[in-house]
Amino acid sequence: MFNRRRTSTVVAALAALLLSGGAVAATAQAGTNDNNNGVIRRNGVAQSMFFGSSCPSGSFCMFAHTQYDNFHTWAFPTSCNHYTMDYWNAHGSWVNNSGHIIWFRGPGGEIVGHASPGTSSADTDFNPVWSFDMC
Repeated sequence: MFNRRRTSTVVAALAALLLSGGAVAATAQAGTNDNNNGVIRRNGVAQSMFFGSSCPSGSFCMFAHTQYDNFHTWAFPTSCNHYTMDYWNAHGSWVNNSGHIIWFRGPGGEIVGHASPGTSSADTDFNPVWSFDMC
């Protein structure tokens, strides 16, 4: 499967190498430093977003901006699934009303954080998060 985030990161790193005369920054962003172009996929299919600041009962919700801003919102009903995240390069927020632990994973599948049931975060750095699992 084609991973746009990883490809964008590699392209950005190569561009930085060429422009810097050989010195490369420690990290490379994939696109602008925001989540406005963020996409969340399940089985390669982009998931629909809605505009709202509340998270339905029984769902895990992610917000592209901090403080539960309703500009870009995704709600995932309780089910055991793996989701990938493309172009999430900045801080956002989340609410876990699902009743399950959400496991945030890095580029190699390693666990980089979690969201316990009944918790929320108004400001989370999603830059190290490349995917998440419900269940």
